[in-house]
This record gives sequence, C-alpha cells and structure tokens, in this order.
Amino acid sequence: MKRICKSASAGSAALVWPTAIALLLTAAACSRKQGGADVMALVNGRKISRTEVEKYYQGQTAEAPQKPGEEQADTLRLNILKELIDNELLMQRAEKLGWPPTTR
Repeated sequence: MKRICKSASAGSAALVWPTAIALLLTAAACSRKQGGADVMALVNGRKISRTEVEKYYQGQTAEAPQKPGEEQADTLRLNILKELIDNELLMQRAEKLGWPPTTR
C-alpha cells in the first residue's frame, strides 16, 4: 500500500512542472497578442510587465547565497506574477469601493 502512495505522489509531482511551464508559455503567448512582448498579464486593462516581475525577482534573489535553478527561478517568477495579479485585483476592488488610494 505504501508503494502505491509513493508512486501517486511522484506522479502528481511530475504533473506539476509541465503544468507550470504550460501556464508560463500560455501567459507569454497571450501577452504577445494583448500588449507586447513585455506584458505578462493584463488585469482589467492594467498591464503587468515582465520588467516588473523581473524587478521583484531580482529583489528576492539578490541576497541569496546561490542562484536558484531554472525550475526554481520559473516557479518563483510565476509566484511573483500571481502575487502581482492578486494585488492588482485587490487595488481595483478597493478603488471601486471608494477606499482611499495607496501608492502602487
């Protein structure tokens, strides 16, 4: 029984990376269609650029004792992009509710 569970876990992990890579490629393809090569996401008309994601990525990895591997770097960039999208959605919602604006 343990052997089956380990195989299922390994199989699940094996699906995560291709899915993450597919999402990254899809985001890149969509950005080229909707705003240029530098746009990674479009959130209700506001562009989140590759440059912006890269700025946060460099900030998070600048003090690291060693550079992350390629898969780790891609995962970190996707997490940063997700966080920027979530933050933009929150800012837009707050603005819609009439809450005081903050700096971006």
